[in-house]
Amino acid sequence: MARFSTHILSSLDGTHLSDIVVLLIEISRAGERRTIMQERTDKGGRINTEFKPNVSEGFEHEVIISIPESFGGLDHWPKLRKNTEFSSISVKVKIENKDGSYHMPFILSPYGFSGWISR
Repeated sequence: MARFSTHILSSLDGTHLSDIVVLLIEISRAGERRTIMQERTDKGGRINTEFKPNVSEGFEHEVIISIPESFGGLDHWPKLRKNTEFSSISVKVKIENKDGSYHMPFILSPYGFSGWISR
């Protein structure tokens, strides 16, 4: 089993963003999409879970973070969907090891994000 973890923070004040939906999608050679992980961040803005990736040649993986209208219940965040189509973040990742560990932290701001992957 592989391990996926994330930590999602607000760039405005460094608070942890809880209750954010994160999906890990597996995309086959034929383009078929399958959700292999769907979790919500905890009160600390974190997810730490195991998943079973298909690491066969030609398979891709994508992390999708769904952005709620107000991040984590913080009143000072603007209501993004009123002024923009920014409602999710999608990042394709290379998962090559079925027993690997993939940590992807994100810092979200009202109009952008920063993210990286560490193993």
